[in-house]
Amino acid sequence: MPDKKIKRSYIRYEAEKNTIGMVGLQDSPKEFLPQYIGLVFSEAYRGCGMVLLYSPEIKTNALCIVQCGVLNPIKARVAWITRLDAGTIKVGFEYLT
Repeated sequence: MPDKKIKRSYIRYEAEKNTIGMVGLQDSPKEFLPQYIGLVFSEAYRGCGMVLLYSPEIKTNALCIVQCGVLNPIKARVAWITRLDAGTIKVGFEYLT
């Protein structure tokens, strides 16, 4: 039987209905100025997933500040992006601590 690579270290949870997430392209959580607001669809110990309006500024591996629901803003990295249609993307954020 071939070895299977484990993709995630932590369990993902569906976010509560209507959980809002905010993203700022700054370096410090102390200077958090949200530039993008979206709907959170999943949460985990080390990250979250959001649906956002498309912006060319949001790129894979970009560093940013994320606020997921009621959590304090935290430094994060854009782990992946999936284009849903011409104006909408799903974005996975990895928290950096």
